[in-house]
Amino acid sequence: MLPKTSTRSLMLSLLTIGLLMAGCAAPATPVASLPSASTPLKVPSLPSLVPTIVQSITSRATPATQPTPAPTKAPTVAPTPISTVAPTVAAAAQPTQTFGTLGMAEQIGDLSVLPQQIKRATQSGQDKPKAGDVYVLVTVSVTNTSQAVTVQFDPATFLIEDAVTHKTYPVVTLKAASNELAAQMLPPGAHLNGTLAFEVPQATAAKLELELSTSNRTLYWTIGA
Repeated sequence: MLPKTSTRSLMLSLLTIGLLMAGCAAPATPVASLPSASTPLKVPSLPSLVPTIVQSITSRATPATQPTPAPTKAPTVAPTPISTVAPTVAAAAQPTQTFGTLGMAEQIGDLSVLPQQIKRATQSGQDKPKAGDVYVLVTVSVTNTSQAVTVQFDPATFLIEDAVTHKTYPVVTLKAASNELAAQMLPPGAHLNGTLAFEVPQATAAKLELELSTSNRTLYWTIGA
């Protein structure tokens, strides 16, 4: 709030300016007498003008509020599927199968194998099969046909197989057998002739095959009639 002295000084200044302007415009018109000091001049108080001034300044200074634009959502891009190629696995080579009959020679590697005779026995000397089994004795001729390579012969590579159930039976050793084939090295051109013994269930004795396998070939001879 301005002091009263300042207010009066302001009023007098304004009045003086007004009189000077009036004198310039109409010099012949007598100047009206100033109001008596007892009659105060009504001037709007400064405090009453403050709200109006503030409102005018605020309305000019405050910028118009702009609406906030909504954020633009980026379109969803589906991921590109990556094709997976399964590695190619080479199928394991299956051994070649050859089927023969008793009395037929077959070549496997450098060995020529010839099953010659089959005999069944319920006892061999002091050796007896378990109840329900029989011994199958196969006479086999083996020849190393190579002229330069010594070949290892092993009777354990032979099996008897049930042609229906495909169950196999290994070679067994009989103490009383005098001509059993044993594992040994065969020089080039060497020849063996002997017996292989197997213990099999008596019920399967009519449907048996003699089997000899290597990594790339399997020989079968039908020996059960």
